[in-house]
Amino acid sequence: MCYSEQVTESFARYIHELDVSVKNLTNVVLDQVKKWQNLYKREYQRIGHSFTTFGAAFGSEDQIGN
Repeated sequence: MCYSEQVTESFARYIHELDVSVKNLTNVVLDQVKKWQNLYKREYQRIGHSFTTFGAAFGSEDQIGN
């Protein structure tokens, strides 16, 4: 086998491994997106509500001072 064939086969193996790795990474990322959108949605809504009520408490301070 000549040098160019060896390099070409080596590159083909590298591309195949890279392709498999990227597909695996994509699947993991998609699973994480689904998890964050569904499972943690309620938690982040509660956190947002807490900040809303916290901000409302500061807003009520203006009414007390008047």
